Amino acid sequence: MTSEIRLYQVFLTPKPQNRESLKHLLIGSQKAVISTIHYLQVIGYADVGDWSPLARTPNSGEVVSILIRNIMVQ
Repeated sequence: MTSEIRLYQVFLTPKPQNRESLKHLLIGSQKAVISTIHYLQVIGYADVGDWSPLARTPNSGEVVSILIRNIMVQ
C-alpha cells in the first residue's frame, strides 16, 4: 500500500459522535518535516508514530505528513 493511499484512508476514517477531527499538516522538505515531527515529540505534543508516513507532493522536493487528533466538541 502506498503512502498516498494511506493518506486518503486517514481522511475517510469515521469519527465518533461528539468528537471532531483536527488535522495537522506538515508540508515542506523532508528534512524540515522530519525535524518538526521530532521536535513535537520532544515537547510532548505528539509521538513520532502518530504521524502518517511521508508522502510526496506535486512540488519537487516537498513532502507532507498528517496528524489527526479527535477532540471533544461541546
